[in-house]
Amino acid sequence: MRISFRSKIALGSALYSGLFLGLFGITFLGIIHTLGLDRIDREMQALGQGATSRQHGSPYWDEYGETFRDIIQPSREEDWNLFVGNVRGQTLYQSEDWPEALTPRVEAWVLSQARAEESIDSAIRDHASVINNQTTLRQEQRDELLKDVKDLYALDVPDAQIENHVRRALARMGGSPTGGGPGASRGGRHVPAMASPILSSFKTIRTEDGAWRVAFMGNELVNFIVAVNLDHLHAKHRDFRNKLLFIAPFALLLLAIGGRTIAGRALRPVGVIAETVSHVRASELDQRIPTFQADKEFEQLTGILNSMLERLERGFHQATRFTADAAHELNSPLAVLQGELDRMIQQAPENSEEQRGYHNLLEEVQRLKGITHKLLLLSRADAGQLPLDKQLINISELAGNTAEDAEVIAGPIKVSSAILPNIKVSADHTLIRQVTNNLLTNAIKYNRKENGWIRIGLSMKNGMIQFSMTSSGENLDQLDTEKIFERFYRADSSRKRDGFGAGLGLSISREIARAHGGDLIVENLTDESVTFVLSLPEA
Repeated sequence: MRISFRSKIALGSALYSGLFLGLFGITFLGIIHTLGLDRIDREMQALGQGATSRQHGSPYWDEYGETFRDIIQPSREEDWNLFVGNVRGQTLYQSEDWPEALTPRVEAWVLSQARAEESIDSAIRDHASVINNQTTLRQEQRDELLKDVKDLYALDVPDAQIENHVRRALARMGGSPTGGGPGASRGGRHVPAMASPILSSFKTIRTEDGAWRVAFMGNELVNFIVAVNLDHLHAKHRDFRNKLLFIAPFALLLLAIGGRTIAGRALRPVGVIAETVSHVRASELDQRIPTFQADKEFEQLTGILNSMLERLERGFHQATRFTADAAHELNSPLAVLQGELDRMIQQAPENSEEQRGYHNLLEEVQRLKGITHKLLLLSRADAGQLPLDKQLINISELAGNTAEDAEVIAGPIKVSSAILPNIKVSADHTLIRQVTNNLLTNAIKYNRKENGWIRIGLSMKNGMIQFSMTSSGENLDQLDTEKIFERFYRADSSRKRDGFGAGLGLSISREIARAHGGDLIVENLTDESVTFVLSLPEA
């Protein structure tokens, strides 16, 4: 099944729009997912920074855990879980709903961020070099501070926090770095009351219970871990995706309808051109495509087609006029020749060689007169000016007369007929008689030499009167039904020219039939018989 150009444009617009809509949906889903995670990360980081900015004991974290669910939105309590531990691995607080399946994966993630031993040793040597250069400190102060550094590295405290701790300790002890403040003792070592800036890491971890967004935040005081269940976020994404999938078919349908409508309006000039050209006939070559407001390309096409139609009309009229003029001009000299030959035949001795020669010349002149008459009829038919003297005629009688003529001139050829009686048509009796005579002449001329037959019929079918001429023949499978109605075409060019045949009879017959609103066609062509059907509208 072939698809119209408008439908192709509609389908193409829907296809490309669907592709764009799909890419937009995927991109937008990715963006809102990223934005959702970023919002959760900021909320988790704000919770961690507020809770770990100072050193707190265990009672604080118990109280913090009680108020944790009041800090977050109550509608999301089941999504948020908290774990707090100190740098020595002791648990300070853990939510009741903390997913156990998440613990080993979080531990593995934290351990994956641990530094290599070589980098730790190098960092400790750098700190030792800085501390030992502090000549204002006593040796026991330098040893104590270096021990703090080693303990903090052992507890996997981040470098920036250790650096901050060393700077504050040196300032407090009277070393070269400036700053400092009151301190507190922890395990025999001085630890700053204000903790170092918190370092944060975020990761999405999947377990059997679903996907979790985990924030790991820590300093030299605590490790603060928040886990947020992403089911709520994913549910929103699924809801948006389902809405997009629901809306997409309707959007694509509207786009296809819009594309087809726009294409129809854009191609409206093509419809006007096709409508005009479809009405161009030999008798209506004056048709022109109307000029209208259209795109530049269609205006150019309209001008080209109108110019072509103008040249076609001019050439056709010249050819038709030449044929008609030539046929008309030939009538006079041919009539003179015929008269002279008739006179010479009368004057020549009876049955003499001279008389037979004049008879042959007269036959050729009569043949030329027949050809010129047919050419004149064809030129008039081409110009749509074939004169029709229509009157109500009894075509049943005409068919019967044709059958009687066939019995007389067909010789050994068997003739039969099946004629519906009293059928009348409005037609030109002379021209219709010419058609039936042409069909009968061909049926006799191209029939079999032995056991030949002709069958003449007259019937009614679908409101049309059908006169049929069926005849036997030889090698009829070689008959070219596409060319048989062409002018000067002869079904068998190897045959000896006989009578007045010039390959114009069927062409003229079909033009006469069409001028009456009917047609002449070939039916039931087999290897042994052929049927010509003349159809005419009922009176």
